[in-house]
Amino acid sequence: MDRFYMLMPLFARLQNKCLVLTIEGQTSQIRHYS
Repeated sequence: MDRFYMLMPLFARLQNKCLVLTIEGQTSQIRHYS
């Protein structure tokens, strides 16, 4: 259980990175098409 709690912040960071990447990708696509 302790290991799980230690890994949680790592998963959160990975999710945040994925979110930022997808948002950046969408904004760059919008800029490209407009």
